[in-house]
Amino acid sequence: MIRLTILAIPNEYEVIITYKCNWKCNYCSVDTHSHLKLSFDDVMHKIQTIPQGSYVTLSGGEVGSMKRSHIEQIIHTLQDKQCVLGINTNGLFLQRYVDLAHNFRDITYHCTENIDISDEVYVNYSLPIDYMIVVNDDNFFKLKQFLDKYPDIRFSLVAASNPEGM
Repeated sequence: MIRLTILAIPNEYEVIITYKCNWKCNYCSVDTHSHLKLSFDDVMHKIQTIPQGSYVTLSGGEVGSMKRSHIEQIIHTLQDKQCVLGINTNGLFLQRYVDLAHNFRDITYHCTENIDISDEVYVNYSLPIDYMIVVNDDNFFKLKQFLDKYPDIRFSLVAASNPEGM
């Protein structure tokens, strides 16, 4: 018999705070480029509805594509509500706003769009980064060479598919 354990955090929320993204992944689960722009007022309204003390992951699109002042306001609003924060990023946030990274308990870093060996992974062992790669039929053959380039990093692998016609 196989046992499945699902770990959940009470009052856990993932909030899409932007659809803007600097990548065009064919496996995007949010389908960011087909959505209208989110207004900052709409984002803040979402943030206001989150219960105090929740675990909140900021996501998108790419959070790092937002204005610094908007990100700071979101962080401060959630911290005022004693929320614990996580973030999903493709690295742009780390490149532009690494000084804000200390506000996040968890950082999920989708560190390559298509497992290209020429991609440079941002490495900072002092941050709570989960290095993540999306693997699909189109890039699986590149995986070993990419992993060999970074022998000291433990990557989480996520299997994705993009069925023909989707």
